[in-house]
Amino acid sequence: MSAESIHSLSARNLTRLRLEFLGRSPSEEAIDDEKQLEQSRGEIEFLESSGSFVQLVSSWIASAEFSYQWTRNPMFAPVQGLDDLAKIDGSARPLIHIHIPKTAGTTLNRALSGHLPPLGSFSQRSLAELLALPLARLMSFRFIAGHYGFTAVDLLAFRNPIVFSMARDPLELYPSKWRYFRREKVISSSLSLEEWLTTTPGLRNSQVKALVTNLRETGPTHFDPHGWIINSANTDEDLERLLPPAIERLDYLAPSENVDDLYRLLHAKAGLPGEPLESVPRLNTTERVEISTEAAETILEMSQVDIEFYRQARLRWATDSIQP
Repeated sequence: MSAESIHSLSARNLTRLRLEFLGRSPSEEAIDDEKQLEQSRGEIEFLESSGSFVQLVSSWIASAEFSYQWTRNPMFAPVQGLDDLAKIDGSARPLIHIHIPKTAGTTLNRALSGHLPPLGSFSQRSLAELLALPLARLMSFRFIAGHYGFTAVDLLAFRNPIVFSMARDPLELYPSKWRYFRREKVISSSLSLEEWLTTTPGLRNSQVKALVTNLRETGPTHFDPHGWIINSANTDEDLERLLPPAIERLDYLAPSENVDDLYRLLHAKAGLPGEPLESVPRLNTTERVEISTEAAETILEMSQVDIEFYRQARLRWATDSIQP
């Protein structure tokens, strides 16, 4: 905020702005209250020293009053979700993508959300953000996607969502993860695929772990606030037992190489607006490289349940893809 604009800001105008922001719909008497004006003079002094209007507004947002009043302030009606919830067509089933990392999920999410207004979908964002949303807003979404397991499915169960996921050949998935993490500087560029596979905890059968994990269940699987599964300790036996009922909960399961066909099927089944794309632009991809025999053997050993998941995806898709 410029020094000139701060200089022209009166305590009375700032008081009006603050009280309106807090949702009070203030009277002239309230605006002229000396305590409010004194607070505004102090805030103007802060602006003169810092020049940061963002920090000032952040202090208003952090107040207990804002937390209480914001749901009553019509200025925030679009993000409350009440209007959207009231307009929901009960026959329109929302789409929920159990997004397993590096299975072409980002590509699919972008294509599906492109058919909806910005407030109609929630994808590529953290679990903490999803759970912090007003309930009406969450219930009004037409499309939700994330690394959340079945959490969103349980939350929107009453809306009978269309639930789907994709699986990828482990011999392609793990090298893709490794290349992606190196590109994003999550791991050192000098770390070989073989070293990464053998030294990184939680990689074993990571696709099935991402599918079967559910925040409503207690167990050894944990989430960080951004939705990534960490410190997983599930045994292969646990995953083998949990995989069949998890697949049964999916309306559609496809191999990642069939992302275009899955997108078009979901577009039709959910009745999304607009014409479907001829092909889905690939996002978040990395250039393939040849992997060593040693790395391939390591991947196959650590992916026995993932291999079964991918096999089931191919079988399911052979049937699902021919549905009318």
